[in-house]
Amino acid sequence: MRKLNGSSNYLRNQTWKNLAKATLCLVVFGFVVLQPTVNMFLRFRFGFLEAAFLLFSLVPLVGVYFFLGKYRSYKGGLDGEKRVAKLLSSALNNDYYLLSGVTFKHSRSDVDQIVIGPNGVFVIETKNWSGKISCNGDDWQRKRKRGSVSSPSKQLKRNVSKIKTIVNRSQALKPFQVPVEGVLVFANKNADLHLKKPTVPIVRLNELPRYLMQSKSKQRLAGKLPSLVGEEILKENR
Repeated sequence: MRKLNGSSNYLRNQTWKNLAKATLCLVVFGFVVLQPTVNMFLRFRFGFLEAAFLLFSLVPLVGVYFFLGKYRSYKGGLDGEKRVAKLLSSALNNDYYLLSGVTFKHSRSDVDQIVIGPNGVFVIETKNWSGKISCNGDDWQRKRKRGSVSSPSKQLKRNVSKIKTIVNRSQALKPFQVPVEGVLVFANKNADLHLKKPTVPIVRLNELPRYLMQSKSKQRLAGKLPSLVGEEILKENR
């Protein structure tokens, strides 16, 4: 399998950016808040201003909690993408191309991975979730998460739509009818899936290579066409 240059490091950047923010909040708490608070108690002074200061001191701790949560979320996603890339690199031959972390102009979202092969373009949404996961159509729930969670199937369909738009408006690809489809991948072996009427194809990590290779399309992407499709997609990569 070949990897196309130009893919972004969106998840990696977000992972370390949020860890840096959490660390900064912790430093602020330790050096700007904690020491004055200790001195205040040692002097046995506790009035209105001191109470306001204590309330203010909670802000950096809230920041630590918030940014660590985002760090863990992005880190989990990054680990899942790495597992997918490693498996596909070993399972698929050089007829297939891989793009990772594709982001778009004027958009905060990203496409986890795109595989382009002789049998079409596959937009991959990767989830590294563990525990009990329930799906009813486009509504998703996770154990230990209150209420519904952000729908990965809706996200996948939005990304498929974006890629179809890019491919369809490309002048270089006008003569061809490039097939684009999506697949949702659960990369964590501890994912306990309960699926009811899912609206997108859903596979586990070990099932992904077979799914991609056995998928059929009316239009075959021969010769340099898969590489050309990848280059057209990367033109939209910010």
